[in-house]
Formats: sequence, C-alpha cells, structure tokens
Amino acid sequence: MKFSYVYIVQCSDESYYTGMTNDVDRRVLEHNSDDNTGSYTSKRGPVELLWNIQLTDFYQAEELEKQIKGWSRKKKEALINDQWNELKVLAACDNSSSHKNFVFEQSSFRHPEQSAFVTLSGVEGSTKAQSGFVDTNSAPFDFAQDDCLLSSWKPFLDSQTTQPYYQDLQAYLASRKEAGAIIYPPEDEIFNAFDLTPLDKIKVVILGQDPYPNEGEAHGLCFSVKKGKPIPSSLTRIFKEMNTDLGLAIPQNGDLLKWAKNGVFLLNTILTVEHKNAGAHKNRGWEEFTRAAIRHISDNCEQVVFMLWGSFAHEHANLIDESKHKILKATHPIAMIKNGFYGTKPFSKANAFLDEDVDWSL
Repeated sequence: MKFSYVYIVQCSDESYYTGMTNDVDRRVLEHNSDDNTGSYTSKRGPVELLWNIQLTDFYQAEELEKQIKGWSRKKKEALINDQWNELKVLAACDNSSSHKNFVFEQSSFRHPEQSAFVTLSGVEGSTKAQSGFVDTNSAPFDFAQDDCLLSSWKPFLDSQTTQPYYQDLQAYLASRKEAGAIIYPPEDEIFNAFDLTPLDKIKVVILGQDPYPNEGEAHGLCFSVKKGKPIPSSLTRIFKEMNTDLGLAIPQNGDLLKWAKNGVFLLNTILTVEHKNAGAHKNRGWEEFTRAAIRHISDNCEQVVFMLWGSFAHEHANLIDESKHKILKATHPIAMIKNGFYGTKPFSKANAFLDEDVDWSL
C-alpha cells in the first residue's frame, strides 16, 4: 500500500513550511541537501521536521496540505504542540465561509515524537467535511480569516473582511503573487500583531509604516526583525533610547516577539511589501484596515498608550480618544534631527501612565 505524508518543517529563520511527500524522511534530507535550489526552503535551511501525518488517500493528503498551508502560525503551532483544545477554538472561528467548525477526536494526526493523535471531522454535510476537510474560499493572502483565533479580535475582523476595499486588496495581492512578485512577510505571519496580542491585553500601540523589504526580515511586527538578521538602524536607535530611558541592556537581536506577548501591539500601517520595493503596497487598502484597527482599539480598550513616531504616524492621532488614552508623539527613530527621538523617554512615560508596567526587557 502506498502512503502519502503531509508534514510541517521549521526553517532556520523560524518560518514554517508545509509539504506533501511519499517519503517524509527522504524529503527532509532533500530540503537540507546542497541540491535543494529554487524552493521556499532553499535559502532557509536547514529544516527540522516538527509534525507529519500518514494517509492512504492521495487526494485527502493533497487537500490537507492545501488547508494547513492556509492556517495561521498560531494554529500550526497548536497542531505541532498537541494543543488540541486551542486548535479547536482556532478552527471553530467561522468567518466569511472560511474554516468551519470542527470536531476533534483521538485518531491519526501525530507529532513525529509523540503519541497523541487527532482527527478533524467537519460538522458540515459535504463529502469533504465528512472526511475531515472543508473548502477554503478566501483569497490566497486572506489569512485574517484564520487569524480570528482570539474572540477579542473576531468582531473587528468580521467587520472588515467582508468590505469591498478588503476584498479588492486581497484580489490585488493574489494577482501580484500570481505575477511572480515576492511578498513579505510570509503568508502565515502577515497578521502576527493580531495573532500575538489579544485586543483585551493591549497596553501600548507602536505604529510603523510597512514591512522591511529584504528577504527573511519581516515577520508581521513593526520595527521587528527575525533573530539572526542585522538590526535595522531605526530599531538600533529605539534600543539606544530604551537603554538611556530605562537602563536596560541593549538587545543582541531585533526580534520583538516578547514585546508583542507582553501587550505591545506592533502594527504597521501597511501589512505587506514586495522584495526590495519599499512601499509597493501603499494605497492598496491596508491603510483603511489599520486605521479601522486603531479606531477599534481606541473605542474598545481603556488606558492604552499610543506611540506615534514620525509624521505619517501623527496623522492617526485623530482616531484616538485622548480622554482615556495617552498619545506619545516623537520624530521617527530613523530621523537624525536635533531634539528628535532621543530623549523623549517613551518607555518610562508609558509605564507611568499604565496601571501595570510593560516589561520592556528583551
């Protein structure tokens, strides 16, 4: 009997790759070989196998691979780490005909080093649903639908993803991808800010412009770069101000993941960019989405600090209710002007306003 395997590997830049093969061990070796050229993993190796499933039906395996590729990073991690209750919550997020409700049972999905198993059984009436799969009708880049992972963000995402501007945006991104454009960040990291910082946990909002346009840097958090990448000049200056302001050690890498998990919402006004082409997706719809997000935070949260650095960020101040929030304006960290960003002490001022301090250490 022939088997097909669907698998998830983690690359050296910490991104995930989902694939299908008839020999998972051989395929991992191929990913790590010198002959692996032209694929997603070719410049991101070596890879490590994190999860796989063995299936006898090739078409089921093909459909499952397609489905998991459309999952958010958080959802993939729930599958990898056997967090079945969390995975159930994520999968049950019913939005714009995307992933429907699932029932989870002990069965045939496995982590390569663990014995826990799970089957995704759809509650819909279709053949695919009965066999554990559902149609995903969203555009290729519409990962907001899967990233309504936390109920706190679901009303906002529901209110935006059905609007014409958002659907036009997704159609544009799909057309650019089809034309061969290399788009950053990776598809499952576009909404990392929403994925990592629940609405009801936000203490601080830092507003950026668009993602870094160089390979392997952007991962869905403004100003942040993945570990192992050089720290950009703007972030170097942010770290220097943090050191002066709070006395904290200057970090050795530019990954701001800890900030995001500590309640710092790291939002770019434009969530995607193309390789070596900064601002490529300007005025395509992301600005309307992020302005709506800022307004939603202002309306639905209490006592949030908004750090607006640079003239583009200052333009968003009118979206914020200053009767209950604090706005800290400064020049952009990249601007080398006298009396600019340095000395503004945004970190200590934020903590002075908040009931519970942000842990800014990295």
